[in-house]
Amino acid sequence: MKPKQNIFLVIVAFLIFVIFIQQNNPLVETAIAKVESKNRAEKRAYLFYATSKPYACSVMVFAERFKLFKKDPSIDILALVSGLDESTLNKMNSLGIKTSHVDIHSATGDKNSENRERYKESNTKLHIFKDWGYDKFVYLDADSLLMTNIDDLFDLPETKLFWAPRAFWLSEKYQPAFTTVLIVGKPSKKIYEDSIQLSKKENSMYDMDILNKLYRHQVGLLPSIYGLLNRNILYQSELPAEYCGDLTQVKKDLKLVHFTSAISATGIYGKPWSQPRKKPENIQPDTELYFELFEAFFSLYDRVCP
Repeated sequence: MKPKQNIFLVIVAFLIFVIFIQQNNPLVETAIAKVESKNRAEKRAYLFYATSKPYACSVMVFAERFKLFKKDPSIDILALVSGLDESTLNKMNSLGIKTSHVDIHSATGDKNSENRERYKESNTKLHIFKDWGYDKFVYLDADSLLMTNIDDLFDLPETKLFWAPRAFWLSEKYQPAFTTVLIVGKPSKKIYEDSIQLSKKENSMYDMDILNKLYRHQVGLLPSIYGLLNRNILYQSELPAEYCGDLTQVKKDLKLVHFTSAISATGIYGKPWSQPRKKPENIQPDTELYFELFEAFFSLYDRVCP
């Protein structure tokens, strides 16, 4: 028999062997199934929760900002909602926002009445880890302002339990710590059940404290620029150390800013919709960005809010 014929017969025999193994080996079948699953297009969503009209309107502001920054159209926008009227829900749907009902989960044991009122429904955020029909999500606090396209967060490696921005403002004794203004994760029955259980056991704790207590050393920390507070821009000594008060670089890098405070005579914290629209006179150059954020928010809020 000629050498070429020998080679041909060996190849044919090998192919027959491979086909036999594939058809009769469950491990091979499992491996093939995993590859097919990996190749299947992931279902992705930006996730929010809204239990009042101002927060629902803020989700609508996000929907408009997503358009501005050319969000990947294959990524859904899902708002977990409760207590909203029909006109608000219809308006959200008209802007491409899907909605699903969620039960409000409140913290009731905080002795500080101001905190209890401000954060009373924040543990509703823990419901984002339930399976809402998506393989991966990027959760965002609705009372924030998107500054650029952040679709690349869906491509973060799955080497951590989830990803969240570093809570740079907390003291060293609380580090490493993360803020829950933004979370990149996947549905997890365990995270959901464990966090809900702890919230009921320690019913004076809020979502950020709960998740940090459970998972502080198991998450990937995103740069602070994904979770900057607007008061950090006003009080520049509070900016992350890597920016050293350099607002020019902050403005260039900023991904997401969370509204936590506004100028007032008493220094009371507040959200944009509860603050006066008129800017103070004689604004200093180093505070212009602070007011520009409010103006950008208002310009869409007034247009989309029914």
